[in-house]
Amino acid sequence: MRVFEIQPGGSTPYHTHPYAHEALILHGAGVVRQEDSERAFREGDVVSIAPYEPHSFVNNTGEILKFLCMNYVIAEVGGRLTSEEHTGYLERTLNVHCRRPP
Repeated sequence: MRVFEIQPGGSTPYHTHPYAHEALILHGAGVVRQEDSERAFREGDVVSIAPYEPHSFVNNTGEILKFLCMNYVIAEVGGRLTSEEHTGYLERTLNVHCRRPP
């Protein structure tokens, strides 16, 4: 479980991974871009992403977007990752800032 913050006009890279996750929107609004669609979300919404589904969270507003990301299975070829290893993986490969909720 991690908290993501995306600055106004920013986004996560368009990416995919082998696990499902949900994002609870804590503050702000934006859209999630997927292979053939774009879905709007706002504070209080839950966004579900299926395994291997290409996606990007986009902050198309003038305020910070903050969401809590919950992964169901953290796996990579060769075995499972610890939470700390997964955080490092996200920060290195997606160039995003992750932090644990208080």
